[in-house]
Amino acid sequence: MQAEDFFAPLPQAIITCLRGAPCIATETGTWILPAEAVISRASTDAARGLLAHAISLGIPSVNYVHPALTALHCTSALRLHLGIKLLDTDHLLGLLKTAAQQGMLPKLGAQWCSRMLACIFDMLATKEHHIRSLGAQDIKLSPAAQSLIQDLKSVPMFPVAPGKWVAAGKFCASQLQRPDIAIAALHHCA
Repeated sequence: MQAEDFFAPLPQAIITCLRGAPCIATETGTWILPAEAVISRASTDAARGLLAHAISLGIPSVNYVHPALTALHCTSALRLHLGIKLLDTDHLLGLLKTAAQQGMLPKLGAQWCSRMLACIFDMLATKEHHIRSLGAQDIKLSPAAQSLIQDLKSVPMFPVAPGKWVAAGKFCASQLQRPDIAIAALHHCA
């Protein structure tokens, strides 16, 4: 038996052990499982700011990998093997849904919701597999992007009256408290 054959199963065994252990340090100094960790890129800085504001109000969010763990930030193969995710539209949609379910959207405000929608659609637009241009005005959305938009339409994130928020398909624009913000955000959903 050669040494190569003897050590061949070792990398997979190490990865399996690491996946099941709280071995990833977060920005807050806690240790979590790799599957619970999220890495943010510079392109998601706007979303991070929105997440930070939501966290300050007690809404559970994501666990960012500590910036000192440069191997995880720079090596996609290691991230993939451990199951560490990049900050994505699913994280933002989950936060938006949680904020709506907890009744926190009035505290976050309509502008926060509008900026969150803009971040979600910016992230969708940067994923080539989600949106493909068919011409000057036409675009084709992937099934995943279409599903995300359907989920967004069900979240009550538009203020129609003090303390009353509704989902995109359930309001009349003339009844809005701030139609400029909600209509601009809805324009992205159309």
